Amino acid sequence: MAYPAQGRTIIDETKRINMALLMKMGMVDPGKKVICPLEWSENFKVGAKLGIYSLNHRLAGTGCLQLEYKCNGEDIEYKIPIVSRKSNLPQQSLIYFFECSVTKKLCRKLFFNGRVFVHQSQIDGYYECQTLSRKARDFDRLVGYMFGPNNIDEQLAKKNLKRWYNGLPTKRYKKLMIWKRRISLMTRDEIDGIIINGCL
Repeated sequence: MAYPAQGRTIIDETKRINMALLMKMGMVDPGKKVICPLEWSENFKVGAKLGIYSLNHRLAGTGCLQLEYKCNGEDIEYKIPIVSRKSNLPQQSLIYFFECSVTKKLCRKLFFNGRVFVHQSQIDGYYECQTLSRKARDFDRLVGYMFGPNNIDEQLAKKNLKRWYNGLPTKRYKKLMIWKRRISLMTRDEIDGIIINGCL
């Protein structure tokens, strides 16, 4: 079912702060304070000061993300608590989460609600795919499996793809094989129609 997008936020287009990206940028460094600008466009820049403090990297540590920016002529400055939990993966001792200042929920991404960054549950909106009809979503998925980053052959060739569990094919593997069969049964005219006209 497609949801009407009028007056609603499209979550895919919302500015966000991603914990995984902050870690990739080297901003999450236990025991240190890092200052770095976050930039989405020329007219929207956020000065971020991030400090994670822990006596021992293997122990759960705490910290905060301090944001400073101007929004609609107003100077905004506030802190977002950061907490960590021990990971059950041997190569990663800690996993860091934001604590939403509104809901107090832990999350890995914060979304901009027009003034501050909050948990996704505080955003009144839909993902772009939810505004499409079932036929349009199906077509987008098909194009992604054929030509996009979700290329079906590349996904099936991945070494970490779990194909079987307890002697039965996994749901993911079955789904990929259904799409692979569907693509293999397509005619050349249907493929040309997708490439040239963007439709079947």
